[in-house]
Amino acid sequence: MTGLRMSDSPSAKHIQPQRAQRSQRNRILFSCLSALSAFSAVMCTLSWISACSRVTPEERFSRANDAIVAQRYNDAVKEFNTLLRDLRGDDRQTVKNRRKALYRLGRLQYLFLNRPDLALDCFKQVVAIDPRAPLSFNALASMGRIYHDTMRDMAQAVLAYQTLLAYFPKHRHADRYHHRLIDAYFNQGNFSQVRAEGMAAINALPKSPHADDILYLVAEAALLEGDKKGAEKAFVMLVQRYPGGEWSGQSHYELGGIFEERGEFAAALSHYEKAAPALGGSPAVQRKIEALKKKPDLHNSAE
Repeated sequence: MTGLRMSDSPSAKHIQPQRAQRSQRNRILFSCLSALSAFSAVMCTLSWISACSRVTPEERFSRANDAIVAQRYNDAVKEFNTLLRDLRGDDRQTVKNRRKALYRLGRLQYLFLNRPDLALDCFKQVVAIDPRAPLSFNALASMGRIYHDTMRDMAQAVLAYQTLLAYFPKHRHADRYHHRLIDAYFNQGNFSQVRAEGMAAINALPKSPHADDILYLVAEAALLEGDKKGAEKAFVMLVQRYPGGEWSGQSHYELGGIFEERGEFAAALSHYEKAAPALGGSPAVQRKIEALKKKPDLHNSAE
């Protein structure tokens, strides 16, 4: 009797296809694992390259500053915009860098690219992030100057200065922006506000380097409102408190006009004579002096 070969047995015929299928599955699994391993290696490499090539905020600031120094202003704008796009977190340092980038971009747009509209947008964002942050003082001051000096929009200038003084009333440069606020009111034609705000500032900051300017605006506002007595009081205060100030000569001249109009010719002459040297021997002042000296009743006029 001839024996059966293993391959001829029923069980062998059943086992062989299973082995083939298992072998094929193993090959597929191996291929998948190999592909996954290769993909992971590629991703790790890309991550490493990205980490090595990532530009820090400090480097981006440095690049922007270098571009400004080289007068490549558009390149600097691109650097700041890229930095702002990357600064997405809410942590303290990220917010600080974002505020700093917006402020510097605003200055760049205003000072070098003559784009006050874009500068204002940057400065407003700085203030919106934190209106009490030190950099917000600079942003509000810049906004005030743009509205005041460039756009001549006194209403918006007033708002910027009011906001600045509300958040930074004790700042070492607050008196400068009190002065600019009052000047904006004057240019706006709001003379009653000039007088109210001006006298409050003078009383609060009598030693400010801007005090005589403010007091002169108060006196001029009174004149423009037709209040000669109020103007006289302010001009007298100015020449007494700040005798060598920028507006002393002009104030003496204005006082001379007020007294002359009232018929107080001796007092008028005295003020004109004090005004003359301060105003560089103005021909208009000299004519006033000569005309008054010819009056026969000069010394009999009301004092």
